Amino acid sequence: VLMVLNLGLVGLIIGHNGLNSIGHVLNELRIHMFENIHRDLSHNLSEAMKVNEINYDLLNSGLLELESESERERYFYNILKSYPDVAMTYIGLSNGEFYGARRVTDHKIQVVRNNPKTRGGSWYYGTNEMGEGIRLEDKYPGFDPRTRDWYIKAVQEHKAIFSDIY
Repeated sequence: VLMVLNLGLVGLIIGHNGLNSIGHVLNELRIHMFENIHRDLSHNLSEAMKVNEINYDLLNSGLLELESESERERYFYNILKSYPDVAMTYIGLSNGEFYGARRVTDHKIQVVRNNPKTRGGSWYYGTNEMGEGIRLEDKYPGFDPRTRDWYIKAVQEHKAIFSDIY
């Protein structure tokens, strides 16, 4: 009986120490995971904010000409080429037009047009090596950027912003 009690006591001590060790290892893993997530998010968000500020500054200075379809598309295409971690960059205008570029599968880039020619739809085009839209690949009817939180918030704050995730 004494031996069984000793074995039981030793088992409890070993089990308790094992659980403490596991808890310690899990806590260290959690801290390491959160540090990695914070580092990656900080990097990606800083790049996205840079792109946002570049777009805003170039538009306000008059250097970004939105009237020229090929210039506009090459601009947004090259922004995504320069910032490989950014998935999409775009601009919504007060007349309801919407332009930009997005990264799709296999790191291909599409440009988007939403203007009177598209009758309020967002049309995404595959691009040539210059970044010009050459073939229609996706259509999303009835997209008005002025109804989106990111547009409303930017108009209210008169600056480049990030909206909540949607």
